[in-house]
Amino acid sequence: MKKESKLDILLHGVGGAAVVFTCVVLFNIVSAQVKFRADFTEGKVFTLSEGTRNILKDLDKDRGDDSDSAKLKIRFFRTKGNNDVPIMLSSFAQRVEDLLDQYKETAGSNLELEKINPSPDTDEEDLAVKDGISSIQGTFYLGMSISYLDSVETLPSLDPRRERNLEYDISRRITKVLKPKKTVVGVMSSLNVWGGPDRSNPMAMMNRGQQQPAWVFVQQLRQDYDVQQIQPAATEIDKTVDVLLVIHPKSLSEQTEYALDQFVLRGGRLIAFVDPLATRDDSGNQNPQMRIPGLGGGSTLEKLFKAWNLTFENSQVIADLKYQPKNAQGRDGQPVVMPAYLLLDKSAVSKENLITSQINSLHLPYVGHFKRNSGVNDGLESEILLKSSNQSKLVDGMSSQFNGQDIIDKFGTPSGTEHIIAMRLEGKFKTAFPDGKPAAPEEGDDKVVNENDDSKKDHLSETEEKNAVLLIGDTDLLVNEISVRVQRTIFGNQVQMINGNLAFVQNAVENMGGDSNLITVRSREDQNRPFEKINEMQEEATKKFNAELKRAQEKLESIVAEKSKMEQNNNQGENQVLTIKINQEDLKQIRKQEAEAQRQIRQVRKDLRKDIDRLQLRLQLANVGVIPLLIIISGIVFFFIKRRKTAAV
Repeated sequence: MKKESKLDILLHGVGGAAVVFTCVVLFNIVSAQVKFRADFTEGKVFTLSEGTRNILKDLDKDRGDDSDSAKLKIRFFRTKGNNDVPIMLSSFAQRVEDLLDQYKETAGSNLELEKINPSPDTDEEDLAVKDGISSIQGTFYLGMSISYLDSVETLPSLDPRRERNLEYDISRRITKVLKPKKTVVGVMSSLNVWGGPDRSNPMAMMNRGQQQPAWVFVQQLRQDYDVQQIQPAATEIDKTVDVLLVIHPKSLSEQTEYALDQFVLRGGRLIAFVDPLATRDDSGNQNPQMRIPGLGGGSTLEKLFKAWNLTFENSQVIADLKYQPKNAQGRDGQPVVMPAYLLLDKSAVSKENLITSQINSLHLPYVGHFKRNSGVNDGLESEILLKSSNQSKLVDGMSSQFNGQDIIDKFGTPSGTEHIIAMRLEGKFKTAFPDGKPAAPEEGDDKVVNENDDSKKDHLSETEEKNAVLLIGDTDLLVNEISVRVQRTIFGNQVQMINGNLAFVQNAVENMGGDSNLITVRSREDQNRPFEKINEMQEEATKKFNAELKRAQEKLESIVAEKSKMEQNNNQGENQVLTIKINQEDLKQIRKQEAEAQRQIRQVRKDLRKDIDRLQLRLQLANVGVIPLLIIISGIVFFFIKRRKTAAV
């Protein structure tokens, strides 16, 4: 066999490289003409959800077969060819454009998509300004306007931080331009959800300090609905209200409960948030700067619940070994145990109900539980939306805030019961006031005013058609600090969901209001995607150390009891005529044993922390290193195979 010269080898190498380069170029040219998309993410994050597809398909129904009827129009403004645009933002802009292409592909001829490059001092820039698009740092544009007939909605600037929420932002605005008439949502709350003076700041209470904005969930509801404030003492609910949120109803008068009763009976949709311990209830604090949650007492709808064969214990909360925070820290950075602060995952929510089917996590501090009386045929069907695990029990609400470790130490055998945290009732509701509207008390007197006969004519005893109410045993899921993270960016203040709390609330309002298309889109906002495997490994590690920890604590308790008895006898001997002699060496030895027992407890907890950290490190190394390691091994194997073949030639 003739040996190849160095020139032949060089020519063959260059020729082979040229062939490979030509094939790559041709492949890119051909593949650019063919659109193919594969989304391997959990939940198909980069694929249009079913809700968005339904919204776009409804466009075809609205337009019928009339090709001249109005189309939905989206103008996408993106500055190109500007070196001042950060690479990260350019990549994000391309992904936005790809997403809009999916909208266009799904809607077809019913949607008109315009892609505009608003270069400086051009007609395109004037159009961007006219449509309300904001320039970013005064140099480039990235936004869109959505219009249908005379309705226009604008996304002035798109923030990469909200990429996970982008589909929801677009689809929500499409819904708003298609249906400009808003559902009326009433909010009745004893908590300060409307903002205004900060009750913990005396200067703000005197209108000298900064006023607090409305809670985020109210701000978000206002974007989609006509939100009306209903006073907690209201004796009548306006008939224009479609959905009513009742938040922490405390000590309601019979007249207010009657108004809620009649609202449900005439077909209004009620969503009630009751709570045994509301962390934002300041009504029981004499000093508003020293907030102690729960002093204001729990809330309930006593008469309505009784009519619906429900009970709600408004002084006890659920402690749950499965759903307690695994790595909670106090303000001093030290680990804390919080068994009554529940972090629910997918296993705690109903997958059958549309409201919760896409929710992955919920943060619920100090929740109450509902119990439905079985064996009663009242025509109502119940559906559990949220529940605790069977490793739970009921504990006192006030003490649960401060004695988390004590609750764990004395937990004993779990109840084995899955307590109901949220539920849906559906059917024909009967009134809780069979005798009609209760009489109103006279002002400044315990006597009551007799209602005239006209007031009884409008009394409803039962719903004409089936209705539904939602009941949630917590109000803290609405609190900003528990549900969202507000970040200041060049695009302004951006709200980022840290769990599914507000998605759950908005899903509930939307579902009860009669439109559920946005539910599957909105639920993707949940940013909390925990390592489920890590949580399972942590739980196993905790079980392993619990028995050892319990033995050490029992030993410490016995030592402390013996030491206290000896010290008490010693003190009595110093002050009384009858002296009880104490062996100081024995007392010294007992104190030494106490210190050793405390050291053992700290060591057990330290070993537990090390074990958990080791498990986390192993899993993270596996996630980060497995694929690169497989590639390296494949490369080495390929190298030796190639070398063996070359040596054989």
